[in-house]
Amino acid sequence: MSAPAQAGLGDAVPGVAVSAPRAPAPQRAGGLLRFVVTLLPYFKPHLPWLTLILLGIAANLGFETGLPLSLKLLVDQALVPRDTGRLVLILSVLAVGALLASGLALVQDFAYARTETAVVAELRTRLFAHLQTLSLGFFARCRPGDLLSRLGTDLAAIEQAVVLALPATLAGSLGVLVSLVCMLVLEWRLALVSMVGILLSFLAAHRIEPRAFDANHAARAAEGAVTAFLQENLGAQPVVKAFGLQAREQERLAGRIGALRTLRLRASLLNYLLQRLPNTGVLLVVFLVVGLGSVLTLRGAMTVGSLVAFHGLLIQMAAYVATVTWAIPQALDGAAAMHRFQQLLDERPAVTEAPGAAELPPLARDVCFDDVSFSYGGEGGGLRGVTLRIGKGTRVAVVGPSGAGKSTLLHLLARFHDPTSGTISFDGHDLRDASLASVRRQLGIVFQESVLFDDTIRENIRVGMLSAGDEAVARASRRAGVDGFAQLLADGLQTTVGERGSRLSGGQRQRVGIARAILREPALLLLDEPTSALDPATEAGVWATLDEVGTGCTVVTVTHRLAPVARADQIVVLDRGRLVEQGTHGELLARGGVYAGLWEKQNGFTLSADGDRATVEPGRLARLPVLSRLSSTLLEELAGLFVTEIHPAGRDVVREGDRTSSFYIVVRGKIAVLRRTPGGEPTRLGVLDDGDYFGEIAPLRRVPRTATLHTLTPCVLLKLEHEPFLSLLARVPEVRAEVEATMVERIESHTEWGAPRAPERSS
Repeated sequence: MSAPAQAGLGDAVPGVAVSAPRAPAPQRAGGLLRFVVTLLPYFKPHLPWLTLILLGIAANLGFETGLPLSLKLLVDQALVPRDTGRLVLILSVLAVGALLASGLALVQDFAYARTETAVVAELRTRLFAHLQTLSLGFFARCRPGDLLSRLGTDLAAIEQAVVLALPATLAGSLGVLVSLVCMLVLEWRLALVSMVGILLSFLAAHRIEPRAFDANHAARAAEGAVTAFLQENLGAQPVVKAFGLQAREQERLAGRIGALRTLRLRASLLNYLLQRLPNTGVLLVVFLVVGLGSVLTLRGAMTVGSLVAFHGLLIQMAAYVATVTWAIPQALDGAAAMHRFQQLLDERPAVTEAPGAAELPPLARDVCFDDVSFSYGGEGGGLRGVTLRIGKGTRVAVVGPSGAGKSTLLHLLARFHDPTSGTISFDGHDLRDASLASVRRQLGIVFQESVLFDDTIRENIRVGMLSAGDEAVARASRRAGVDGFAQLLADGLQTTVGERGSRLSGGQRQRVGIARAILREPALLLLDEPTSALDPATEAGVWATLDEVGTGCTVVTVTHRLAPVARADQIVVLDRGRLVEQGTHGELLARGGVYAGLWEKQNGFTLSADGDRATVEPGRLARLPVLSRLSSTLLEELAGLFVTEIHPAGRDVVREGDRTSSFYIVVRGKIAVLRRTPGGEPTRLGVLDDGDYFGEIAPLRRVPRTATLHTLTPCVLLKLEHEPFLSLLARVPEVRAEVEATMVERIESHTEWGAPRAPERSS
């Protein structure tokens, strides 16, 4: 057996730790000022409404400030001299002012409601639109849960800040300034004392603001981590239950929630401190100023009316300060959320259009790879120096071991990535010089799993070409075999498929995906492991459909399964990112290289039409090292002892630690090899696929399994139990001795996925 190869795209096991790049740690933004500056462009289109908002604020401030000033007139010019006429005049002016201020306040509220809803909607729309432009590499390295947190709770915090904190901060700040100006007019000495006291109070709070911003930012990041963890756990329930990880997962969540609680506590305490310091300072200023004002009044330096008015302005200013300090924590939380939001907007797509990108003409001659290399940045996979020509109208199969770069080649053709070096061209036109739309317009892609939208079958097919009419959709449906099962549904093509197509079987989803691809009438049909997630019976039908619909266009198929593509015009063999062989099936078999080895590994099995029964040829068993010393007669008898097992995706065939005695051969499917780390987490060691085997020691020796075998796709396995195997060997003691000798050699060189020796797999 050889070491398990790295799994390709789509091989991930839910809940299994796989290293992946993370987004860089956020740096401190500019706090509240940066928040306001960042939001200004979003408010700019709404200048007329902002004018109404400012008029409303000015009217309200005018009335609220005029009310305490009117106390001076009431006391000094109406009440003390007992002038009834002046009293009525002052009260009438105040009443008219109250009505005007209330009316303008209603206009202000409407204008701000309209503006803030438009701004928040623009934020959501812009972020979503930006995410659509980002390359697949971004989504591969970012946790979906964290992205959902930024789109959900972070945007909610921004909305809260825009709706409540910003207007309160603006109105409160203007109120403080207007109050101070009026106080200067009434009594400049007391006004200066008030200004110094308030300034010192806010300076103390300002020193705390950066720490409060960082604390809020850290808490927001921790919330994103909790959301990401919860999403991962919900998607990993098969692994959680298979490995008995419930208690460990609860401990992990408790740790994350504990960290979040600590960060949120620190943020809350700093937020409260931001509120308390200015309010406490203003309270002390009020006591001091009232005392000084009383002294000035007793000495005749101030009138009683001036003292009452000044005191009213001071109380009014204290209320404005309280408004500002109430809004600051919410604004800081919004600023932290805005920084995380802005981080996404600052992400640049890895694949961009060149300035003046031209329309790519329809494919007429060939697609060429010229010394193409691509790297995922140290993540493995990729391509190195690939030169390849694909003629128009040909059928090309790209094969090779897992992790050889097959899907990478396909993704480069679709411009999901651009080459690190070298060029890919259509009829001599470098794809990087063409517009993305004109490249994708010529492509039809069927992925390993066709992801469907929660809509009708008809509309999911129409996704391939949104402008297509119902007749074109129906024609694509017939060609892909969708109508065969749709006719059995009550609503036919109008049947809603559910989230991600959950109401359809895997084969039905793939047929919808095929119909979607051929609806485009593509020049280039790309097939990325289109049947690897299907059961054998369904797989055969889908391959037959693909053979039919691919007639007349250039077809590039990526697959690890060789039998369906043996009739391809050209077979390209990749290994560790390099193109090592190319030719027809016959030419490559005659060459005896990598392809011949892969074909030999997968060949020698027969699968019934319904996929329920598999058999193995004696000659295939002879190629297994542990059975190589058996005679042809014994091998033929042994072949009849294997029984067929069918396993759906997401099941454990064997579990680490189990004492079982079964030897398995993979006829169809993919199986992840998982083993616990010292910390108890399952880690993937590799992936087994067609022709691989495991547990060859078990029929002779019942030893604990050193790994868990977890199916990634529907699998057909052949199983040999130890009782019939030992009964067979008992009839030929000398052969048993040879087999046991071979077994000892195997055990001394390596064990089956057991530390410390290297893992083994058939070659």
